[in-house]
Amino acid sequence: MSPTRTLTEEELALAEAVFGMFSLFKNVALDASEKCSVGSPERGRLLWSLKAGPVRAGWLAQVTKLSPSAITETVEGFERE
Repeated sequence: MSPTRTLTEEELALAEAVFGMFSLFKNVALDASEKCSVGSPERGRLLWSLKAGPVRAGWLAQVTKLSPSAITETVEGFERE
């Protein structure tokens, strides 16, 4: 295990900025999902993952960080719509 060190003011400011951007990205994704009528950021991520062409459901689950059953439900929802 490496020894613990105290972060500099610059490192703390950078970490705070990065975590602030995560929140901003989440809000942008939610807003885009709503405006594009895809329903949720998860569904948007799934559609974005399909832009390159056909893929296996297992790969989609891995990339989107959703369970295989959630992928199946989402795809079936797209088909119904």
